[in-house]
Amino acid sequence: MIYTGTKGDWPFLRSCFRLSTGFNCKRVCHLCDVADWWDVKGEIQDLPADHNPSWPFKAGPPAALRRLPMGENPKFARIDPAHTWAIAGIGKDLAASTILLCARIGIFGYGSLDKCLKRAYDIFQAYLVKAGKYSSIDDFSYKTMKCGKTFPA
Repeated sequence: MIYTGTKGDWPFLRSCFRLSTGFNCKRVCHLCDVADWWDVKGEIQDLPADHNPSWPFKAGPPAALRRLPMGENPKFARIDPAHTWAIAGIGKDLAASTILLCARIGIFGYGSLDKCLKRAYDIFQAYLVKAGKYSSIDDFSYKTMKCGKTFPA
């Protein structure tokens, strides 16, 4: 058996690895120590692929997972794409933005945003039926898209 890392959401990784990084900390990311970690056009571009960040772990006794072979390497605290992208992450925002953009430029016809979103949802439902899939999304609306009614028509 070979340990390839532990995947989880931020609270889990912070706890099980005793990371001193996080959204409420001076240093956010355990994989890099760049101040503007979110700015993909900034300083982070200059980091080499084999960059070893400064020590991201809390002082004191190491967490149990860090006692595994390679557990002292911060790269083994792996971010879970499901949480980062879909469950509570950016994926939903990007999908909503794309649907709203398509509605705005007329991909789903013209008229009020409500009517365009209804047509978009009907297309989405037809896709699900054809693909033999299902979704927990009940409709495309201001609420599900998380946009205000002041969204430009």
